[in-house]
Amino acid sequence: MVRDIRAVERHLNSLGVRWVRPVEAGGDGFWSTVEDPDGNYVQFIQLRDGQG
Repeated sequence: MVRDIRAVERHLNSLGVRWVRPVEAGGDGFWSTVEDPDGNYVQFIQLRDGQG
């Protein structure tokens, strides 16, 4: 869970990560998935204000 998914997105882009699923809005927040150097998936979630 992150507070500012767009800041995380910018930082990860600067590192050259491979996006499995780019940041997108969902019903109750924002979601994205990247692949780490070992091939593991890491998901980032930012809930909308007032949740979580």
